[in-house]
Amino acid sequence: MANTFVGTRSYMAPERLKGSEYTVRSDIWSLGLVIVELATGRYPYPPIPLEKLELLYKNDCENPEEELAMASEKDLSLFELLGYIVDSDPPRLLEPFFSHDISDFVCQCLKNYPAERADLETLLKHAFVTKYPEISVTDWIQKEAIDIE
Repeated sequence: MANTFVGTRSYMAPERLKGSEYTVRSDIWSLGLVIVELATGRYPYPPIPLEKLELLYKNDCENPEEELAMASEKDLSLFELLGYIVDSDPPRLLEPFFSHDISDFVCQCLKNYPAERADLETLLKHAFVTKYPEISVTDWIQKEAIDIE
């Protein structure tokens, strides 16, 4: 088990920020954060207040990226950010703005306590992963690698 910090602190699981041992469930936390960022187009901290988030997703914004960037209450210093990750509720993808499958998958990844987080086997069986078995990420990566060459 790793006892050193390797990686980007802003994506580290709360237990790693507290100095606890690394487990694969620490990476599951990071996966959840990346999915939230990909789905929303912004890093999930500081969270957008629910009222602003609902307005953003209910209205057709002319410039949603700009609206999302401006929706945060404030920019956090590194120490404020790390404290927020450790002490606050994890980010969520809210239904009906996002499908139940992706919302639940993220919820399973982003539990503050590693013992409550889903393990890899559970995530691989989750509907978010199994819904489209005909899509092969491995095949896609191989095709893209050939196209790049």
